[in-house]
Amino acid sequence: MVPTRPTHPFWMYEEMQATPAALDHALAPSAAERSAREELATRLATARRVYLTGCGTAYHAALVGAAFLRDFTAGQVDARAVQSFELAHYAQPGPGANDLLIALSHSGKPTATNAALARAHGAGAYCLTITGNPTSPAAQLAQAVIEYGYAEAKSFTYTISYSLMLAVLADLAAHTATHIHGAGPSALALAAPVRELARWHREALALEPQIEPLALRLAQHPRWIFAGAGGNYATALEAALKMQETNYTASFGMEMEEVLHGPVAALGDAVLVVIAPPGAARTRALDLLRAARLLGSETIALGATGDTELAGAAGTLIPLPTGPEALSPAPYHVPLHMLSYWVAVARGTNPDLMRREHAPYLDARHAYTL
Repeated sequence: MVPTRPTHPFWMYEEMQATPAALDHALAPSAAERSAREELATRLATARRVYLTGCGTAYHAALVGAAFLRDFTAGQVDARAVQSFELAHYAQPGPGANDLLIALSHSGKPTATNAALARAHGAGAYCLTITGNPTSPAAQLAQAVIEYGYAEAKSFTYTISYSLMLAVLADLAAHTATHIHGAGPSALALAAPVRELARWHREALALEPQIEPLALRLAQHPRWIFAGAGGNYATALEAALKMQETNYTASFGMEMEEVLHGPVAALGDAVLVVIAPPGAARTRALDLLRAARLLGSETIALGATGDTELAGAAGTLIPLPTGPEALSPAPYHVPLHMLSYWVAVARGTNPDLMRREHAPYLDARHAYTL
């Protein structure tokens, strides 16, 4: 177990603060790395199918990466995210000849991810591993590796890894779109904002004076529902996972429409967090927020700076930079990571260790292999 810290700032906080500089590095690769990414973009553009896989936080990054590839290329790339265990043992068809697999893992060690890589490699698929550990088993099983440059993560929440994975995936998607469509306006409209991700990340981190008191006020609520659509369905899943890992609340990530089909019955005593950048889901987000407020829910919306209608529908608006909806999962997860951190601090839990400082939980962790 990594050396722990007993109070704020925990490792998770330090790694969130270190992320913009790490993004600057990840999005400014060497000439050799840039050439390698261009070659990978060519492979992505011509693959029959592109599978993305991972476990936990890495699986959420895979979901976003698949959305990036589909959205950036206007559906020209058939990109599918499949959880690692499912891909290794159940997915039909699995990756085969003329397909490409992107495996995501910070450590490169999870057995399910490596089993998925082994299956794909054995079937003739081209395999790319995106990782913080370029000497890991996952790296050795792949024909290509992108190391995103932050191997020293100490918090088990891996917030910095998630942000870096999304940046690399966005960069690959932008280059793939350029390969398919040329350097025209549609491709540039997404490629140029990718270069803004570090700046947007800094702007999102600057929301801490709003998020910390919000977390302290709501910390004792036992149930949270996070709702998003498109690529931000994965943002909702990731936010709920971070809440579970850091502060142990009963938190759920859901597709926005699905909240209205049954779970609406649980809204009254839950905190509802709606991820609503400008785009197709924003109108449905307004419906959901208005319904939740009629039920007495605490409501939070993440939306564009200056969105007065969204601010009026939600109890709290967390304003974020305006950019293409397709890219919004990259900045929009940042305040939710921060929210989970400050709820943990308020509840007196250690956000780095997932209860591994307690013997029963450590024993339970030793009962299985990741």
